[in-house]
Amino acid sequence: MGDSTIDGAYVVLTSGRFGAPNPNYGIPTDGFAGADHHNVAAAAYPVGTVIAAHNVGTDGAPGMTEFVYLQYANGNTVFTATSSVTLAAKGFCVPCSQTKWYEVTGDPDISYTTNATTTAINKTGHPRAVMAISTMTDQYYGWFWCGGVCPVDLIAWTASTIATVDTLVYGAIMASDLTADAIGIAAFNRSYLASDADTDSYPIGFAFRADT
Repeated sequence: MGDSTIDGAYVVLTSGRFGAPNPNYGIPTDGFAGADHHNVAAAAYPVGTVIAAHNVGTDGAPGMTEFVYLQYANGNTVFTATSSVTLAAKGFCVPCSQTKWYEVTGDPDISYTTNATTTAINKTGHPRAVMAISTMTDQYYGWFWCGGVCPVDLIAWTASTIATVDTLVYGAIMASDLTADAIGIAAFNRSYLASDADTDSYPIGFAFRADT
């Protein structure tokens, strides 16, 4: 199989996977990708904070969207092996630490169970997969899209295309290992990753059309 893409306007992630949005926080004054709080060495918000916002629909679909504040790891300092993956904006990430539930990686070959480069039990198909809104630095903190419509109006992307495993069809979606060394989305199939020794997989949202 090869990789394809889908317009983010046709993808919705399941809300509530990180808890309810905090009513005390709104959209940051400099946006979710602001330099004072996104991709920073010291957390500017409590980890796990969820903020809900409205995507107007000038770009993408109108509706509510959710962001969660997490820590990113590319593997260079926290795993026994070095990751070569460079996370790109709109790359999907999955939890990767045995001790920090809020640490995620975009490397599909990092093991969730042993913290080493190997075929991993929960490397993809994870129920808390999220999407990066920008590139991220190893061990830095920032915002990730985690629920609702794709936040195209709220993030300065040149395009809202999301990488998919060919062929994604209308219906439930899950995080999955791409042909490229990255994580994207695929049509949900509970036994889809059996060949990668994954014991299970979980839906994280819905696609309203097939990929291209």
